[in-house]
Amino acid sequence: MLENKAPIVYFGPQPGAKRFLHYLVIIIVLILFVVFLQRVAEVEEVVEKTAIEKKFNEFNSVLMVLTMEHVVNNKQHQLINYHHTNPFKLIETRTTIINYFGEVGGEAGLQKKGGWYFDQNTKDVLYHSSQGEIIRFQLVYSLANNKESSDLGLLVLEKKPRT
Repeated sequence: MLENKAPIVYFGPQPGAKRFLHYLVIIIVLILFVVFLQRVAEVEEVVEKTAIEKKFNEFNSVLMVLTMEHVVNNKQHQLINYHHTNPFKLIETRTTIINYFGEVGGEAGLQKKGGWYFDQNTKDVLYHSSQGEIIRFQLVYSLANNKESSDLGLLVLEKKPRT
């Protein structure tokens, strides 16, 4: 006589299940790693932009002190001579300039990323970011209250709009 036995169900690890779980873990780790790398790149960009703004503000503070020294010494009429000149030559004795790579003759001379340059052709201060973006500034002599007859003007490093 044949007995009706229920089929035996095995609830242990199935063949190939370990391999599937290993692949699943590897895929999840790779996805998390890619997300992490993207976030690091975003943070690096924000940090670099903050450093540029900090240095820009520092340059303008030093230029303000230079302007006030000229006013105190009654030499404010000499400030116009600095219009569109290399500000690094003016401020090199007053502040630490990190990553200033010198004067170039156009954007073709930009060899290193993450540094400051002075373009002799356009008279612009250039920052070549680590992402390859070129940010332009220019040293200008700006008259107070936009009056042509005023003797008091300021030396200011202005950010130029993107073209």
